[in-house]
Amino acid sequence: MKPACLYMVATPIGHLADISARALEVLAEVDIIFAEDTRHSRKLLSHYGISTHVKSLHAQNEKNRSTEVIRLLEQDKTIAYICDAGTPGVSDPGAYMVAAVVQAGHVVRPIPGASALAAGLSVCGFAESSSNTLFVGFLAVKGAKRSDTLKQIAAHQGIVVLYEGPHRFAKTLSDLVKNNPPERPLCVCREVSKVHEEIVHTTLGEALTAHADNPKGEFTLVIGPQNTSKKPLENSDLKERLRSLVNSGLSRRDAAKALVVLDGAAKKTLYKLLEDADI
Repeated sequence: MKPACLYMVATPIGHLADISARALEVLAEVDIIFAEDTRHSRKLLSHYGISTHVKSLHAQNEKNRSTEVIRLLEQDKTIAYICDAGTPGVSDPGAYMVAAVVQAGHVVRPIPGASALAAGLSVCGFAESSSNTLFVGFLAVKGAKRSDTLKQIAAHQGIVVLYEGPHRFAKTLSDLVKNNPPERPLCVCREVSKVHEEIVHTTLGEALTAHADNPKGEFTLVIGPQNTSKKPLENSDLKERLRSLVNSGLSRRDAAKALVVLDGAAKKTLYKLLEDADI
């Protein structure tokens, strides 16, 4: 193993066997391992009999730890970094450290492996998954950044991949339906490679109806491409769209706003349709 190198090592996203022989070799041979959560990572390392010294490097201390990493590299030490699950630096800590190490002129090498992004794309069933894919990662919890990203997702014609945890899953689905056609395809990947793995091919509207409460587990959401061949909707179609959005949990007002954005429908027409008692 060459000295003065930082290895970004992918670890399992669920099943402990989903780690490469090369990753195990690197973790056993480096001088030190930095980990997002040392307690979590020690379970993996102990499982494979790896006794390399481990120190924490997470979102809160990444800037300070990056200085330490560079100092160790200057001493010709070999270093590995691992996050709790998957590929570090991808919606996980590590990106700032890599930028700092590269800026300091040191070598960074990837040790590929498990990735929730790649796993979701591999089973989504969308033929276009090999191109025009927007990776969002985790949405901001609130505010303008979240709103801007939701608009970006709605405007993207291809596939969109995002991550979500159990506590905000229903809220994220609701926000997605407000900004996208409820019939837009969706592949929900829950607890990938774990005991309770679940892959569901559905639509945004159907998923919202099925998951009114926040279910357990970690999610990768693969949103299908936009249907760009649609013709302008007739009043009867708009009425059905309004009913579908309201049944999905949106207020009548929010449903009308969504159709103005998504289909360019006239507000006057929508509000007249909303006067119907059956919506």
